Amino acid sequence: MRSAVKRAVSVCVVLALGLACLFFASSCGSKANSWINLEPSGAAPSARFGETLVYLSATEKVFMFGGAATENAPLNDTWVYDPQDNRWLDLKPSGATPPPRWAMGAAYDPTANQVLIFGGMGRDGSVLNDTWAYSAAENTWTTLSPSSSPSARYRSLMAYDTATGKRILFGGRYSRTGFQQDFSDTWAFDLAQDAWTNLSPSGESPGPSAGSTSLIGDGSNGRLLLLAGLQPLPPIPPYVPPDNLSKDWSRWAYDIDANTWSNGSPPPSSPVASQYYTLAFDSTLHKAVLFGGLTVQNSTLNDTWLYDPAANTWELALVGGPDTPSPRIDCAMVFDPKTNRMILFGGRNVEWNEWNTAVLPSETWGYLQ
Repeated sequence: MRSAVKRAVSVCVVLALGLACLFFASSCGSKANSWINLEPSGAAPSARFGETLVYLSATEKVFMFGGAATENAPLNDTWVYDPQDNRWLDLKPSGATPPPRWAMGAAYDPTANQVLIFGGMGRDGSVLNDTWAYSAAENTWTTLSPSSSPSARYRSLMAYDTATGKRILFGGRYSRTGFQQDFSDTWAFDLAQDAWTNLSPSGESPGPSAGSTSLIGDGSNGRLLLLAGLQPLPPIPPYVPPDNLSKDWSRWAYDIDANTWSNGSPPPSSPVASQYYTLAFDSTLHKAVLFGGLTVQNSTLNDTWLYDPAANTWELALVGGPDTPSPRIDCAMVFDPKTNRMILFGGRNVEWNEWNTAVLPSETWGYLQ
């Protein structure tokens, strides 16, 4: 009789704990400093790399456009992910849609509730320099016709400047068979004027390092920070042995009022030099999160690093929990302030430098600092 009572009590405790976890899902399902495979319900985007993710503050959803299944099979579908419902929705915008592409520059304007994209790698290796705007309110794309534009490129960086309401674009890459050029120019786009302006900052600027840099707002005073890993990535030709490349991380700050870049002191320690990683800024904890990347030895990473702009320090996150995204590059990540999670999607794992047979993860992951 006593054993039966103990078993009954044990069952009740287990049920109570289960109900508590369902009620407090955020604390039971997402422990601090851990990744979780979110496994969204319903239909989800196909596996891809080089897509763009931006957070739509007006709707509290994550916007995704494009990417590629292989380098010769770019996509142009438009999705949103609802972090609170854990569900993807294929938006199927009405009217014209940008041609398929991957590795485009993108930024969200919360005032206009619009996403701007520029350039990218299109079909058959074509490099693009068109500008499109997506209206989240109307679910439509509009092709813009600025009188001048940055040259055709992919892997450029774009961020929204809150002080001026302009999108700032830096760098990128142009390539064709047997030739490659990386850029280090700085541009601004004014949506109201439908105009790109080459800012030509005075003084020193970051060097060309497409695929090895990230442009973020540091969250404290509206500055834009550019973090550079493996740099500079040399043009082809000439070939430069990987061991001869600079492997020091650097930090640059852009002051749009003064139109200058300033090079800060290098952090005392930093992640291994890599390229094609993803990096996003956590506006709640005021830290950037870095994931993945490709080393000069073509080793694909799945480390998680945290960068504190105020202290200029990097810290390897000793991630807990049973799951971590597999090693990958060219994935996309963005911070959701409602759930305090990084949302990561897509990417590819280059094995033995076989780019066209890369593994394409299609999971949706969340990371909680």
